[in-house]
Amino acid sequence: MKILNFRALILMFFFCSSLLMNGCGCGNDKHYLKARELYKNKDLAGAIEEVKTAHKRQPKNVEILSFAGKVYFENKNYDEAVEMFEKELKIVPSDIQAHLNIARVYKEKGEGALAIEHFNKVIEINPKGKLAAEAQKLISECSNLNSGGAGTGSQNTSTEKQVPPSDSSASNNKKRAY
Repeated sequence: MKILNFRALILMFFFCSSLLMNGCGCGNDKHYLKARELYKNKDLAGAIEEVKTAHKRQPKNVEILSFAGKVYFENKNYDEAVEMFEKELKIVPSDIQAHLNIARVYKEKGEGALAIEHFNKVIEINPKGKLAAEAQKLISECSNLNSGGAGTGSQNTSTEKQVPPSDSSASNNKKRAY
């Protein structure tokens, strides 16, 4: 019985150490909290500055990366948004929400082919999930976009409402519920 308790304690130690080393626990990062407050008050410029600082302090924190991508997207800093979501994917390669967010950025930029590529990854990861159904719907909308990949940078001029990417703080489940 004591061996079992000792093993559980060792496993818990390694698990907690892993979380801390991978940047989890941004809930107490004052810059991240300030960024969220500024974002809530629609101060995107201020939120960007604070989230940059939080990202420097915890560069592998997926919650900060996801939120940074969302703020950049809403400020129409599309390249920076994609960069944050790509960093998130390097840490969690099968992160369905990060793929969906990248696809939304490319769709907004008018880069249909790149958007479709990431929407298809969403469907591939969880074909029967809610996000896959959303991705399937958005793929058909991307078919009308200029799908010129690198270098075209054409903006989406449609009148449809811009749907901001989601950030991981919307759910306590880092893998996202779908």
